[in-house]
Amino acid sequence: MKRMIGLLCLLLTATASYAEYVPHIGYELSSKGYASEALSNKEYISLDMVLAVKLLPVSIEAGVGIPLLGDLSTEMVLNAGIEFFPILIKDHPFKNWISLDSYYAPSFQISATAPLDSLSQPLFISSIHPLRFKVGGGYSSILSPGLIFNPLAGIDEMLEGWNLEIFRVGFYLW
Repeated sequence: MKRMIGLLCLLLTATASYAEYVPHIGYELSSKGYASEALSNKEYISLDMVLAVKLLPVSIEAGVGIPLLGDLSTEMVLNAGIEFFPILIKDHPFKNWISLDSYYAPSFQISATAPLDSLSQPLFISSIHPLRFKVGGGYSSILSPGLIFNPLAGIDEMLEGWNLEIFRVGFYLW
C-alpha cells in the first residue's frame, strides 16, 4: 500500500511538472513602422501566431504585416522570429500603473521580414523591448526600437534602417 501511494505521488508530481513544459499557443497584434529603403516607410499592423513554453524564456513567432495605407499585394510582409525574455520581475516600478498582477519582462527579439514580392531577400531585425509586461494569460509592450539589417549587402552597407514598434499585445489561447 505504501508503494502504491508513493507511486501515485510520484506520478502526480511528474504530471504537474510536465504541465509547465507544455507549449502555449497564442496570438499577438502589433503596430510598427519601418525606416528602410527595402520596406515601405509606412506603419504596419502585424498579426502573428506565437508558440511559447511556460518555463523556458523564449517564444517563436510567425505572421504577416499589413500596411495601413497602400497596395496590399506589393507592400505586405511576412515575419518570423524568436524572442528571449530572460528575467521576470514581480516587484517592478510600474506595478502601480497596472491594475492586475504583472511581471516586468524585458525582451530581445531577432526576426526576419520579407516583402511578399521578394521573399528571397529577407531583412533581419534586431529589437529590444524594454517596456514589456506579462499580465495574466498574456503580455504587452510599448515603444520597442530595432535595427534592420540586409545580409545580402556588403559589410559596410549591412545596416539598412531602423524600426519602432509602437505597441504589442499578445494572449495565450492554450
